[in-house]
This record gives sequence, C-alpha cells and structure tokens, in this order.
Amino acid sequence: MAGDNTFKTRLDEAIKRHGKGIQGDRQAAADAYAQLSELRKADPNDALTEAYYGSSLALTARDETRILDKADKANQGLASLDRAVAMAPGNAVIRLIRANVCLRLPEDFFGRTQTAINDFSELLARNEKKPGFLTPVQHKEALQGLAKAYESIGKLNQARSIRQQLSQLR
Repeated sequence: MAGDNTFKTRLDEAIKRHGKGIQGDRQAAADAYAQLSELRKADPNDALTEAYYGSSLALTARDETRILDKADKANQGLASLDRAVAMAPGNAVIRLIRANVCLRLPEDFFGRTQTAINDFSELLARNEKKPGFLTPVQHKEALQGLAKAYESIGKLNQARSIRQQLSQLR
C-alpha cells in the first residue's frame, strides 16, 4: 500500500494539512487527522503514516475544549508516536515528530520531556557517527529542541552548552 503512488500522494497531502495545523489552522488539523486515519487503515504498518497520525491526534487534542478529551487524544497520539518509533527507530523524521510533540506537551501532566531529550540526543549522536544522517535543517531543529527541552526541566547548563553549539552553526 505505502509503495503505490496514490497512497504517497494522499500522504503528502495529509502532511501538508498537518503542517498547516501545526501553524494553528484548526480545520487543517482536523482534515489531516481524518486523512491520516484513512491512510492508517489502508496501511497500518507504515511507520511514517503512524507518526503523522499520532501527531495529528496531538493537534486535535490541542484544539479540544474538554480537558478529559484533550488528555485522551494526547495519550492516544503519544501511543501512536511510540509505535511509529518502535516500527522504524532509525527514521529521523519519525523521531523528530515524536520529539517535537513530546516537547510541546505539558511536562507536569504528561512527563514526556525526557522522551524528547532522548530522541533529539539519539538523532544528534547518529549524525555525529554518520555525518549527513540529518539534513542541516534537521540538525538545527534537533539542537534547538534539545536546548529547549533542557531549559524546560531546569537543566540550564546543558541548555547553555547546546545553545553554544547552535551559535557555531551560524
């Protein structure tokens, strides 16, 4: 399924809607969730679809008004993201998606900042061992995310060290 052109075209469209949802477009977030739900049914073993599906659930959680619905959807999204990483642990895009979702969830409620730190650190370590594993944009995103994650849990020395690495990229 995931190899055919129709599936890829539909996934690309859902990813575009997802991106607009991240930027705050609630309708795009809802559309992405609907599209990714269908794609997930069509190929439940496609790790990238699973990752975007999990992230889209987190986006719909963001837009929920009832607190229990927010928590339920966010937890379902996290479960899908964890499944996607288990399916393709070496996929940089999937790890970045999970890391960014975990970073944006309230630590006091979800306790997933360490997951973000682990994902960003894993990506940076892989890029260190194999330069070019991450694109320059992904490398910068991982460093920025890692610094922000450290800051959010009060590890300011680690955050400062990462920010120094970032300043050397410019």
